[in-house]
Amino acid sequence: MTITSQPDLFMTYERWYLRLSLIMVLVSILLFIAVAAVLQIPTAIPAAVLTLTGYYLVAHFAFAGWGLGRIIYFFVKIKRAYAEKVTIRRSFIGVLLSPVSFFIAYMAFFLMALSQCAAD
Repeated sequence: MTITSQPDLFMTYERWYLRLSLIMVLVSILLFIAVAAVLQIPTAIPAAVLTLTGYYLVAHFAFAGWGLGRIIYFFVKIKRAYAEKVTIRRSFIGVLLSPVSFFIAYMAFFLMALSQCAAD
């Protein structure tokens, strides 16, 4: 599948952005559920898991920045030329879902940090 026109390429990336944001929400929910299950056992969560979760939290900021950049790019370049063919609905939804996913992942991170204190 070759995409030649700019609006088609933009819309393809729109679909990928929304899918990625939904995957991030799902991963955050699964992480929270896994941490809640592990907290039933009085043991410390490995530091590597805590570190990877911290990196995952930072990735949320990059992802939201990418979405805001896409929205700005739409209003500056795409809307003038291809207003009838292109929408930013998916980027807007993805940018709105990013803080939700961040909050869920942050709660999991917070519970992991508390389990480190409780296991000592």
